[in-house]
Amino acid sequence: MHNNWHTFHAGIVKRGLDGFVIQIGKAVLKAAKVDYQQTIQVKLQADESEYGYAFPEEMQELLDQDEESRKYWDAMNPGAKRSYLHYVNSGKSIDTRIKRALLIIERAKELYFKKKK
Repeated sequence: MHNNWHTFHAGIVKRGLDGFVIQIGKAVLKAAKVDYQQTIQVKLQADESEYGYAFPEEMQELLDQDEESRKYWDAMNPGAKRSYLHYVNSGKSIDTRIKRALLIIERAKELYFKKKK
């Protein structure tokens, strides 16, 4: 059974006074080839990455090439960065990930100037 591991990110959420659940979406279940009613083994592992997601190459390249974009990215809070990294990483094609990275930097720019007002 151990040769069928599927790695994914998830949060542990408190339920009620003494319970916790791990929320798993349909896409993860499908990728792991698991039915939602099936009993599975879970191995928890702390995520030691800076943002909780792999940093997409497309986003890294953009930030490395454009100092102004880096400034906007650095001004964002960690939670927003995690959400945006998930959004970029979920793109299936390189073109989609590049478009999303550019969109995020534009959004970060808007937020940056909104804070300055």
